[in-house]
Amino acid sequence: MKLKSFFSILCIVAGLSACDDGIPENLEFDRFTKLYLSAANDDAQSITLLTARDTSFVFGKVAYGGTTHFDQGDIVAEIAADFSLVDSYNTDHKTAYEPLPDECFAFSMTSLVIENGNSYSGIAKLFLSPGGLDTEKEYLLPVVIQSVTGDVAVNEGKKTAYWAFGFSGSSRPVQKDIYPLEFLTQGINNIDVTKEGGIVTLKSTGGDPNVATSTLERPLSDGTNRVIAFEYISNKTVTNAEFFYCVAGGAQAGKSSGQTITIPQASEWTRFEFDLSEAIDSFGFGVNNSGGQEPKDHFLRFDPTGDAGYEISIRNFQIEVFTLP
Repeated sequence: MKLKSFFSILCIVAGLSACDDGIPENLEFDRFTKLYLSAANDDAQSITLLTARDTSFVFGKVAYGGTTHFDQGDIVAEIAADFSLVDSYNTDHKTAYEPLPDECFAFSMTSLVIENGNSYSGIAKLFLSPGGLDTEKEYLLPVVIQSVTGDVAVNEGKKTAYWAFGFSGSSRPVQKDIYPLEFLTQGINNIDVTKEGGIVTLKSTGGDPNVATSTLERPLSDGTNRVIAFEYISNKTVTNAEFFYCVAGGAQAGKSSGQTITIPQASEWTRFEFDLSEAIDSFGFGVNNSGGQEPKDHFLRFDPTGDAGYEISIRNFQIEVFTLP
């Protein structure tokens, strides 16, 4: 028993010594402390375009690790397209991509900042405007970390992202039937409506703000997709916006499908779509007179939020009817 106790004490002492064996409190692995692009890949991320409509994607961010010391000041990484990589990519992958034209894409930001104390930057979005692309061709967008400020090296194997774009075999630019709608300045409730150069700004001033639109003027045509669409800039995110479908007369008699809408905050023009299938099936919105009014006389009421202090600027507010190939 004494011998066993002696070895137990010896093991405890050895264990305590091991805990203070020169291991630093902050672990640093210099060869792993490198900046990388979260979207980096060797094989292109392939995007099949179904329509020629403008769209956007979450592109990615920059980050670094291999350290517990993130108080290194702000780190700024510049990203940019590098079309000199298209030929080598095609050779290595036996592909025939063409460079994505400059006028067809843009980033929400190209300076990705890792703020002091953080290990990753904000997320960049990629905006794509494919209307001018040849639907018979495929296109490549290589994006690289072009430069970095701060004392962090770049991971050469994780600094390049490839994105490939093409239309599906039967895809062609979709023909839309457009129903432009205008926000009215009469009959509004707790909302200011200002118009300037095709842009309408709505500012809620109290509870239950709402504004009506002009009438459709003609029934909605047939199509697999019938959506409310617009572009907007919004001072904050709202999660309780709602459309009412006025098929029986006045704006206050509008029908609700019970579908609340989230409109994210946006500091740049952002496209928004809302599917009308539920309203058409339930109330005959735009297609029949089951609600009492002829389809050409139907209109929308927009309730942007239940509170004061919300501001949203809108352009190209319309209903779009189209059929995907």
